[in-house]
Amino acid sequence: MIHTQEIIIFVIVALCVLYVGNRIYHYFRGINNKENPCESCGAPCELRSAYKKKQEECRTKSQQDIKKGCQ
Repeated sequence: MIHTQEIIIFVIVALCVLYVGNRIYHYFRGINNKENPCESCGAPCELRSAYKKKQEECRTKSQQDIKKGCQ
């Protein structure tokens, strides 16, 4: 016979496994969609700074192209 405590432990462990599995799934889905891999990272790193620098260069370049086209 299963006791209440065992059921509660099973539910907690199952929820933890589902949470971890969901996080892993979303992480790899983001990589497959070529999204920013540093999006969920809180620590600064070279990859993140290089990614942001490249985005900023693309924004300024596209803005300059738009201004040239309007003149």
